[in-house]
Amino acid sequence: MGVILADTRSTPGGAEALEGHRHLLQAVRQEGPASVAADVVQKLLGKDDTHQRPDIVARVGQMIHDQTPEGIAAAVRVLMSRPDSTPLLSGIRVPTLVVVGKEDTLTPLQEMERMAAAIPRATFVRIPEAGHLANLENATVFNRAVTGWLDSSVTV
Repeated sequence: MGVILADTRSTPGGAEALEGHRHLLQAVRQEGPASVAADVVQKLLGKDDTHQRPDIVARVGQMIHDQTPEGIAAAVRVLMSRPDSTPLLSGIRVPTLVVVGKEDTLTPLQEMERMAAAIPRATFVRIPEAGHLANLENATVFNRAVTGWLDSSVTV
């Protein structure tokens, strides 16, 4: 048994994130998923992907576009109300893999390093050439990190 925390955070977003979420709620209400996709794809992906990987940009944009406005709004509201779970990290008693895309601006490297340091038995891995969607942007390295960690840390 174990847990993988990939490109996430234990802290709630700050004032800037809250304002961004309000903007997304307004955009999805007024213009639908396409406007949200146009706004967030650049934030989700690493800087190289947005210039060199149009296939990834299109795929992520399509995944957002395929969602219902109600579904997007519900997800954004959950993000807006996320509590600070930092105090819970030290209580995690199973092997934990903390993974972050090296270019992730939504959950910065330092945030993920702090999470890993707070969790007993945590392994921390940076995924190069990846932003917030490390499993999609650099699937080979992400999958290698996960399978290597599973092989060495987790018993069923």
